[in-house]
Amino acid sequence: MKTLYISDLDGTLLNPDAEISVETAQVLNRLFREGVQFTVATARTLATTAQILTPVNIKLPIVLMNGAAIYDANTKKYIRTENLDHSKAVEIIETFQKYGLSPLMYTIHDDSMSTYFEPPITNLMQRYIDLRKMRYGKGFHETKSLKETCQNESVYFSTLGPKEALDAVAKALQHIEGVQVEFYRDVYSDTIWMEEIWFLEVFKGNASKESAVQFLKKAFGFEKVISFGDNYNDIPMFRASDERYAVGNAREEVKAAATAVIGTNAENGVAQWLDRQLTRKWFKGNLHCHSTLSDGRESPEERIRQYRDRGYDFLSLTDHNVYGTTAYALPDDFLLIPGVERDVFVTGETFKVFHLIGFEGADGGAPYAPGEHIEKLAWQGMETVQQLIDEMKSHGNIVFLAHPIWSRNELSDIIALEGLTGVEVYNHNCDMESNDGLSEVYWDSLLRRGRPVWGFGVDDTHVEQDKFGGWIMVKAQALTVSAIAEAIQTGHFYASAGPELVDFYVENQTVFVSCSPASRINFVMYDTHGHSCFAKDTPLTEAQHKLRGTETYVRVEIVDALGKKAWSNPIFLDQAEDL
Repeated sequence: MKTLYISDLDGTLLNPDAEISVETAQVLNRLFREGVQFTVATARTLATTAQILTPVNIKLPIVLMNGAAIYDANTKKYIRTENLDHSKAVEIIETFQKYGLSPLMYTIHDDSMSTYFEPPITNLMQRYIDLRKMRYGKGFHETKSLKETCQNESVYFSTLGPKEALDAVAKALQHIEGVQVEFYRDVYSDTIWMEEIWFLEVFKGNASKESAVQFLKKAFGFEKVISFGDNYNDIPMFRASDERYAVGNAREEVKAAATAVIGTNAENGVAQWLDRQLTRKWFKGNLHCHSTLSDGRESPEERIRQYRDRGYDFLSLTDHNVYGTTAYALPDDFLLIPGVERDVFVTGETFKVFHLIGFEGADGGAPYAPGEHIEKLAWQGMETVQQLIDEMKSHGNIVFLAHPIWSRNELSDIIALEGLTGVEVYNHNCDMESNDGLSEVYWDSLLRRGRPVWGFGVDDTHVEQDKFGGWIMVKAQALTVSAIAEAIQTGHFYASAGPELVDFYVENQTVFVSCSPASRINFVMYDTHGHSCFAKDTPLTEAQHKLRGTETYVRVEIVDALGKKAWSNPIFLDQAEDL
């Protein structure tokens, strides 16, 4: 399920020093590389928020000023602003001035924000301005008249002071039709101000953290929202969330509205929760294996025992046209995934065949029955292969193409196929039998054409020599069919015939890789040529490569001293996340 994780900043994600701690930054950046979708919703403006977020690589737009604006750092544009009408802005200013107060006024014009104030201002407001200038380099503009300065570009008004000094104006502002008022205690009252200080903020009525979350959910297709907060202005965000978590230092009213209470901001509570819930673990498995139910030499029970004893975490028995079953005695720490290998032979050829592997885990219709014998299709042209793919997917299978070189498939055939999750980049059986197990060229040819297909490594176990030579390492949140399937569909795995890939990601236009000892590391990309690094006196365990900026994808190959390879899945460079 595509999930948005969104957190308040001050008092929630930030520590008591108003900073993102080293631990929080490390956890977030690792989760970002694993594909976690996370952003923040704050009462702050862009000027201070951008500086605070420097240690983390947030890719999603950020919610500012309690939802009055949403900013996309990738395009450097505000993708949503809720501007106040001029008459409404004037009414807000006059209400403040009626109570002897001069607020800060924020305007946005051509994706640039300006902050204005009209003297006289309180000593506390002057101190606030001086602190913002000193700590964040934020600019403030003095104006003779806020009413004359404000146009239809005003989005936000704010002031701060002791609660008793702001109570009356807060109540008056709440009577203005079409505006939203947030009035809450500053979390830094005890550390910065050394007295009880409250913020009073006013903006357009349909702007809020709630509406901003709803906007992001719809714009990016999120199915679920999980939020984190501590203060009154986070309660609207909670209303738009499926799960709501209050940090331990949150206001009691926020805790009451939460699904649960987690650690405090001083304890890095948000990062610790995310780390516990979302950190992926590596699981080793083989998704192409035969037993005596078709043309394998050993029983299903024996196959399961062999792979479990060899340290594998999961296996799919993919007998020819016989759908797998889990009706075997299985240890608690081993997963059997139902699967099948379907095939169609091309008539009129000496030898040409299409084999497709399907295994449970995709969204779809009714699954095949356990142990079901599936009728073979007669060759009617390439549409028969597409029919196979469509039928397998309709039964909730994830489908990939098996051993295309061994099968004598042509690239022109494969290009026309739709609905494939991937292709076998390495098939150990075919490699041992006839040196037909590698399909790197076909894989890259598909990737160059913009086809997002993943590379699988498999045994294709039939006889003794086929075992334990090709596998995938899946980075999943749990050893379950759904978690393994989700990780595979999103490319969070790599194929191997020996080496281990520890990490692989793109950051600041540079590709980073770390691995088990290697004699060579290849950076494979398009449309520029790749780059290879060679070990000299000692084996390589890491490498990096600077991108030119025109590449559409990059993947890496790790080659060990025995010539065995591991293949990362590609990072498509409009995504740039760990795979």
